[in-house]
Amino acid sequence: MHVLGPDTERCLTRSRLRRRALIMLSSLGEAYPRQLAKAIGIDCGRLKDLMHGRPPRYSVEDALITVELAERKTDAHERHYYAITTRGRRKARSILKRGERRKPVDHVA
Repeated sequence: MHVLGPDTERCLTRSRLRRRALIMLSSLGEAYPRQLAKAIGIDCGRLKDLMHGRPPRYSVEDALITVELAERKTDAHERHYYAITTRGRRKARSILKRGERRKPVDHVA
């Protein structure tokens, strides 16, 4: 089991697309690459790069699949899809909670 280190935490904090992919996959549970890419507004090639890593833009060591926040599965028709792992769901929830804490509070006069 890969342990989330400070580099991976930094990568998720800095990479807006990785963070969005993780949160969207958490909400969907499972998704085919085209479905997930469309949901976060990127093309399938970029999605593959951030899920599996493609240097120099996306590190393989910090890829969502490598750090076990998501996994790649195959259906009965030999088509690949992505699924969120338990660790990935927990991480997505913590990211969302962090975002809620950072929202400014509306003051009613």
